[in-house]
Amino acid sequence: MNHSSEDQEIRTASTRSAGIAALRQIRKLVDEENAHDQKKTLWARRVTAIASAIIGLLLLAFLLKKF
Repeated sequence: MNHSSEDQEIRTASTRSAGIAALRQIRKLVDEENAHDQKKTLWARRVTAIASAIIGLLLLAFLLKKF
């Protein structure tokens, strides 16, 4: 094996390692963003449920007062 082919193999291995590390970092960022989106969805559902309950109670109070 000559020096040039060894350099090429080292470059290829380095590029592969850097690519794998970059993909892992991107995957970590995507996982963090997905977790954040899930938290936002949970809060949106909670706010919607609370707002619906308040509107329902206000409507009930209005209807009971009217009749």
